[in-house]
Amino acid sequence: MDGMASFPHSDEPLDHDRSFIPVILHAPDSQSLSSIEQLPIELLIQITSYLPLTTLLYFTSTSYHLRFKLLGFSSDRDAVAHAWIHCSAPWYRPTSYNSLGTLKSTEVVGWVYLRRCVESGSMRNRRRIWKIAEQLCKMADELAL
Repeated sequence: MDGMASFPHSDEPLDHDRSFIPVILHAPDSQSLSSIEQLPIELLIQITSYLPLTTLLYFTSTSYHLRFKLLGFSSDRDAVAHAWIHCSAPWYRPTSYNSLGTLKSTEVVGWVYLRRCVESGSMRNRRRIWKIAEQLCKMADELAL
């Protein structure tokens, strides 16, 4: 990155995740699962990507099966985080500069990155500025500017 630190900066590597995800000791019978628990993971990720983050976390806590299905493996957690940022929190999208000095989007987004963004005061400020910019765009559209 040519000497430029990526955001959010931390001394811990991004792949170091200490979150606890319960392990299901036996596979439940498909007849004992609710309709939502039987949905494919891809559809669950699409649905949860439009929920507010706290609602997404509450949703995953409704059953051990859903929690394990959505957050049980790091690849699943990363997919949920990536989809959620893409649909519900574009201000969290990471950016970096290419060799020409122009801004480019990167695709290194995962669960640990999302956790750092949520905890970051700078990202809260970025979100506030993003929302103000959206309001200004809406006003400009209404005034036909």
